Amino acid sequence: MTSTTMAPPAAATTAAEAPKAPPTREFLPEVDPNTLDIGGNVREVKESAANTIDDWAGFVADIAENGVEHVITAFRRSSDNGLQVLDGQLRTLAAREAGRTVPVRVVAVDISELDRISHQYRANKFHHEMTAADEAKAIQDVLDLGVAPTKAAKHLRVDIKEVKAVQALSKSAATRSLVSEGQMSLTEAAAAAEFADDDAATARLVAAAGRGGFDHALALVRADRDAENARADVIAEHRAQGFEVLEENVSYTE
Repeated sequence: MTSTTMAPPAAATTAAEAPKAPPTREFLPEVDPNTLDIGGNVREVKESAANTIDDWAGFVADIAENGVEHVITAFRRSSDNGLQVLDGQLRTLAAREAGRTVPVRVVAVDISELDRISHQYRANKFHHEMTAADEAKAIQDVLDLGVAPTKAAKHLRVDIKEVKAVQALSKSAATRSLVSEGQMSLTEAAAAAEFADDDAATARLVAAAGRGGFDHALALVRADRDAENARADVIAEHRAQGFEVLEENVSYTE
């Protein structure tokens, strides 16, 4: 009897491979800027990009002619595979207007808000001049996430005094405006916050801010306040004892 050799069963069809996770880092030389999500930014948001750079038309013209020469940094969202800008908001907006593609370096996937703010703060701090208001906004954004002051200082690489200054400013809208208007630094405004209800003292401090004499002016207005408080206490004590107190100079001459 002739034996029959059985062929081995065909291999079972393998299941479709799971989609691969996007690479953590990649370089994309030509990206349509209209596909990039600007997202949040630590800089104060202006009504339009044209108000952010003095010669916006010249900036756009330069990009139209030469392209975007500095790579835009972004992170990829795994939820929709979209790219969100970390560093290069204005270059992206200018490239959109100029009709040019942009080079993009993807540095991470799905970063946290804390890392996003920290990255943008460092990029702006060390590559572009940030205003005191920009710095205060970045620090406040991190604090609003529930991050402890010491951790916020470490992530943003700033002195803990600046973080505490922003905390103090959060209680005084009037004093915060001195920072946004460029009249005081963060630490100066934080010190001035204790005189938020004293227009004369605040004016003296504003006049001294940024000129090397702020600490001296602060000491003087504090001394004046202490002297006035002591005077008020003495007057109140004498009146409580039944004395009539004349608070204005009286002339005894006819």
